[in-house]
Amino acid sequence: MINILNRPERPAAVGRRIPPAFSAVAGARTALVFAEGPFSDANPSATRRIVVTLRVSRGGLFGETAAGVTIGGSAKARTFTGTVDALNRYFTDERARITYRVARTGGTVETLTAVAQTPNGPLSRRASATIGIAPLGDALFQALGRSG
Repeated sequence: MINILNRPERPAAVGRRIPPAFSAVAGARTALVFAEGPFSDANPSATRRIVVTLRVSRGGLFGETAAGVTIGGSAKARTFTGTVDALNRYFTDERARITYRVARTGGTVETLTAVAQTPNGPLSRRASATIGIAPLGDALFQALGRSG
């Protein structure tokens, strides 16, 4: 006798790619705009939602609400929930819906990590980017076209 079990396949992990680096200015909120859509789904669906978590160890991440994307979590671990298409539009929006605030005490570099997950699927591998932090005085001199 042969028994056959019909078990649903476990969904594949959501693909993600983030820019290797961002720049930030101490004392200001800095936009984190991705150059291209960072997320892909091996089992695409117009309605399946994914959760993306961005993390920093110092400072804070903030998100502006937009159609199709729900924001949650904390400043150190901000979550963004929506379909792949909605999230890709959100992360590449030139209106800078995601911002990073540099910590008052910190160094000149921060690491931003990202993971993505479908509701019942595996967590993606972690992707990382560096955030280079310029002192406020240096940024003002550059904006005024002067060297310090």
